[in-house]
Amino acid sequence: MDRRRWLALTVAALLGGTAFPAGALADDKPAVALTALTLDEAVERAVSSNRGLKQLEIALKNLDLGRQEIQKAQDGLDDQRAILNGQIQGLWMQMSQLAKLPNPPVQQIDQLDRQIQALEDQRKKLEFADDQFEKQLADLKRQREKLLLQQAQVEEALAAGVKELYVGLLNLKDQIELLKEKQALTDREVAAAEDRYSLGLLSRYDRDKAARAKADQALAIANAERAWENLLDALSALIDRPLDPKVRLSEVPFRPEAVEPVPSPEAPDEWIDQTFSVRQAALDLEQARADERYVKQQIDKDNPTYKDPNDDSKATREKEKAANAVRQKELALAQARQDARTSVQKLMRSVAEAREEFARATEKWKEATVDVSAVRVRQELGLISSLDAARAELMTRQAAAAMDQAKRSYYLAVEKLAALKRGYLDTSGSAPAASSGSGGAPASAAASGDGAGSAGR
Repeated sequence: MDRRRWLALTVAALLGGTAFPAGALADDKPAVALTALTLDEAVERAVSSNRGLKQLEIALKNLDLGRQEIQKAQDGLDDQRAILNGQIQGLWMQMSQLAKLPNPPVQQIDQLDRQIQALEDQRKKLEFADDQFEKQLADLKRQREKLLLQQAQVEEALAAGVKELYVGLLNLKDQIELLKEKQALTDREVAAAEDRYSLGLLSRYDRDKAARAKADQALAIANAERAWENLLDALSALIDRPLDPKVRLSEVPFRPEAVEPVPSPEAPDEWIDQTFSVRQAALDLEQARADERYVKQQIDKDNPTYKDPNDDSKATREKEKAANAVRQKELALAQARQDARTSVQKLMRSVAEAREEFARATEKWKEATVDVSAVRVRQELGLISSLDAARAELMTRQAAAAMDQAKRSYYLAVEKLAALKRGYLDTSGSAPAASSGSGGAPASAAASGDGAGSAGR
């Protein structure tokens, strides 16, 4: 899937189905293309320019404004309640004075009693309204927590997306360099094949095979360069800044020897419970339980919205609906924990596998370095051609590129684990490999090929 498409879908899922473009809020003035970029700069630009995060900030401000409006309305209720209390107290005093008369006026006392009852009903409605306002304030607090979680999740998703694109570009850069070296080597092989053919030492088929290898090499380079352009466009869209086609990308800041091994294959419970998905599910459950308590409270207070004197089953239905909502959210939380545990354990295994793969690639590079030293000695002794030596040199650089790619894959795995400890569980695949794009050869195979013969100039 196209990386920009993936990011748009991620943000849409986080924010309730509304996709936000990754661009900045700045005006549309043309920006100067960046000629150099570090990974930290790319992440900072992506986060600071994302419209989805800007909209989340506005949503948080609106929640705070809503809270202020509710608190203001509560203050108004307090004023109305004070007025009603004074009116009720005054009427009670009148009734008390009338009741002390030798011949109490029953009709007038009844009228005062009805007035008091009407005011009591108004005061009860104010109490219901105050309960509702208190619940709305608690709900807004939970909504704010969820928005903050979503904000953090979008920031982490942006950072993860930038890192994968950035590493993919580094891998492609290595691949293109290797392919061009292989192309130069192929040119020498084609020339050697022509010489051998002219001397009758090589068949026409083998000569043509060398020429076809040259054409295939040119196609591989073109495919890799198109893949570079595609990833560069994707990264440019995320950071909202054009990138020079020959932009210099700094290597990722990573020291494999400083990484501690994964403690155990079993995911710690605290890692599970701190993931954004589990925390959001926990907030949903907390909301459902608060709704259930509110329903029971209002039924006990004879709130007509939840309890109808003419319908004995209404209160039962309201309680049952609230209880069902709680049960639903309990199941959702349990499922979120199970899903998170599965993903976390998979991530922990991937970190261990990436570490092992990097160690293997490092050993292969060391072996290739030893082998090429022996090849140089044989060349000095005239036992092999310069073309054979060039092939060996290229194989060594191929091993170095494979080691660098394994190191970057290890870096991404470690970064995902670090993000997990901050609550973000990245379930996306690994970075675009050096084989990204149609027809691009992986770095580990960029220099491979039979060649046109062992004899060279």
